[in-house]
Amino acid sequence: MEKETNRVRAVIKFVEEKKLTAGYGIEIGVYEGKITLGLLKTYPDLQMTAVDQWVPVYGIGDKNTTGHTDFVKSGIEQKGVAFMVAAMKYRGRLQVLKTDSLSASECFKDGCFDFIFIDADHRRSYVRCDIAVWTPKLRNGGWLIGHDICRREVRQSIDQMIPGWEDIGGNCWTVQKRKLTSAPEEIV
Repeated sequence: MEKETNRVRAVIKFVEEKKLTAGYGIEIGVYEGKITLGLLKTYPDLQMTAVDQWVPVYGIGDKNTTGHTDFVKSGIEQKGVAFMVAAMKYRGRLQVLKTDSLSASECFKDGCFDFIFIDADHRRSYVRCDIAVWTPKLRNGGWLIGHDICRREVRQSIDQMIPGWEDIGGNCWTVQKRKLTSAPEEIV
């Protein structure tokens, strides 16, 4: 519970420090929705989108590398229902998409988000895919934020794809998408 509280506090503080409190953000991999709900409660001018399938993931490895074995045991479908109920109070400021990350990314134009928080599938190929498909959705100067830098596959992916990322606490990392560079696909 303390780790979860630290994660939420770290992201809330980061959003305030970067003056994104009236912006547009998205959380990829919502689970219980603590980040999305915490941000919406704290910042009444913030708009959010939340993306998750809320389906069990079986047979994909141990919890230390993927983080999903604990989801199977904890009733992920019920977590999704509980999130939907809690999210109702933010109608008009929150869009919920019950789909996978890649499909959801196709619903948005490039450059539309002020920040993107990634905490979805922790397997290397999925982490890399999320970074690749969601980074273009950030506005120039926007922020890519993620969770679980303690997980080996997440850490290896961000180390390889995002040199210079920063630790913001709560087991979260971030990097800013630079204004147009000579390599548009470049994150930093």
